[in-house]
Amino acid sequence: MEYAFIFFLIFGVLIIFAGCSLYFSKDPRRSVFFARVREKQNREDAQKTAKEIAVALFGVGAAIIVYCVIGFIRGV
Repeated sequence: MEYAFIFFLIFGVLIIFAGCSLYFSKDPRRSVFFARVREKQNREDAQKTAKEIAVALFGVGAAIIVYCVIGFIRGV
């Protein structure tokens, strides 16, 4: 079970890095993480939507990391 926590810990960190990439992107319309959103949005609307998505990614990544840390502490 320890290896699963290590895998998910790495996965959580990578999700946070993806969120950082999307949050600080100058033109998120060209980002791989923003592929499903329309290309016809103007740059400002795309940045606003990208920041909302990035905050959600931060939350998911942080939740995964906290869960893994608790799992390591409990020794499951």
